[in-house]
Amino acid sequence: MASQKRVLVFSPRDKEACKSVVRKLQQENVIAVDCEGVHLGTKGPLTLIQIGTINGDVYLFDVMKDEKEQDKSFFKDTGLEKVLSSPKIVKVIHSCSGDSAALFHQFGIKLENVFDTQVAHLVIAEHKGRRLPYRLKLAELCSTYSDTAKVYEAKDDVKLEWCKIENDYWAKRPLTQEMIDYASGDVTALIPDVFEKQKRYLEENGQIDKYAEMVQEEIEFHIDPAMKEKRNVRHDKVRDAILSDMSAKYRPSQEYSAITDEDEIKALKDINVRDISAQPRVIQNLKHGQIRTFLTELENDLKTPETFISPRNLDQKLHDIENYGQEEIRKDASRLRKQVCEVVTNDIQRKYTPNTPVENISESDIRVLRYIKPISDDGPSYFHPTVLALHWKVEEHDIDVAVENLRVDPEYNVSFVPKLKFLCFNTKVPQSVKGRATRLLQMVESSILTNIPRKYTRDTPLDQLSETEKTVIRDIRTKSNTFHPTIVSLHWRICYDGLCRDLERYKEGKLRLNSGLEKKLVFFLNNRSVPADVKKKAKEFQQYLLKAR
Repeated sequence: MASQKRVLVFSPRDKEACKSVVRKLQQENVIAVDCEGVHLGTKGPLTLIQIGTINGDVYLFDVMKDEKEQDKSFFKDTGLEKVLSSPKIVKVIHSCSGDSAALFHQFGIKLENVFDTQVAHLVIAEHKGRRLPYRLKLAELCSTYSDTAKVYEAKDDVKLEWCKIENDYWAKRPLTQEMIDYASGDVTALIPDVFEKQKRYLEENGQIDKYAEMVQEEIEFHIDPAMKEKRNVRHDKVRDAILSDMSAKYRPSQEYSAITDEDEIKALKDINVRDISAQPRVIQNLKHGQIRTFLTELENDLKTPETFISPRNLDQKLHDIENYGQEEIRKDASRLRKQVCEVVTNDIQRKYTPNTPVENISESDIRVLRYIKPISDDGPSYFHPTVLALHWKVEEHDIDVAVENLRVDPEYNVSFVPKLKFLCFNTKVPQSVKGRATRLLQMVESSILTNIPRKYTRDTPLDQLSETEKTVIRDIRTKSNTFHPTIVSLHWRICYDGLCRDLERYKEGKLRLNSGLEKKLVFFLNNRSVPADVKKKAKEFQQYLLKAR
């Protein structure tokens, strides 16, 4: 962008002045756009939108009535809605999916005619030979495509501020000079240099059609599930092709540390730990090497907790390694997961209050709040009152979302039934959570037991049932004699399958003997209604336990 002339800030109290500016913006052919918010996205509230012009003017539009409430009519009242949805004005945005989601779900605005510099970079990188190019931060993008475009120098420090200390940084009012400089820098960096260089490359190399298809996916990624699926399918197809090439290229003895090809490294990173066993041995070995490297790097990052920011999916990665990784790295994953939890809970108690709405909590923090166990069989656990309050608030929120989804779709899969049972029957769970959990569990059980005879037969392979269905059917009490014969048959087959799995896990040292397991074996052996094959397997299990002792 040309040297910056001015930055003007408008609030919902300045709508008439906004209208005057918007009329000028409607005459522009190209504008740069960016949004800020509190964990901006589908639900994370948008609080500020910034627009820059080719000649260097920057306009910051504050959409907050106060620090708590958005002005939902701001875009319509000022005419900004027409600018953002205009097919005539090019909106240059870097990674527009989050902005697009917030505008659509919170204000009903669908972005049109977007030039996404992130998507353009991916298309250009692929045209130059990359197969799985990495996404770039805005500062990296600027240095790649321009000698002059710069973001706000203290951008990383500001991000650290809202990630570690002040969660609602972008909802604070009035706007500080730091906030104004940061926000304006994100649009002045995009035009004209970066935009014009990328656009010229796409046009000269016949990549416009491919770009147009991919940018539409970016706009609708959090709006249309089909778009998200389309992008994921394309990514997985490329990743699998790279892995196939690698399995032919390398021997099983190949060390991960010797891999230098960035596409190969990214393909390995993108394998879900749960899916490792389906890969050829050479890929399995390389993936395990990548996991060890990942854990080592994480351990180094945790040595400076004051600057550590947990990535969105970190807890899920560590959970998967802890449960599906190689035996020797499971303990490391478990240990590091606890360390991450400690760092994140320390941040949580500092940057939130017990009254913080769930939609204002980051996804990575929500995952940690779900992970903590304030009630444990291993003894009492102490958590800061803010952490504890938000833990139960997240539990309530998850239950409320599941209830609503189940009302809309009776076959919606509620995946946390074991947790629901714990919440229902543990006396230390707050009553508000217990009541919600009880209602949801009743809904789930009623829905599943009603639908099972329609969906399945007695001989349906168990892998066709969801884990939730198997849990509900497994836990019925057959003595009541009120269940459909299909349900009863599936119940005993699930019990038999569970005994087989438990016995194997016990033999491998992955399952410890506990009172619940002992009671289950006694019940199977002594109850007359238990089928012969289940009794036989329970007896085999008991005899193995006696020998092991």
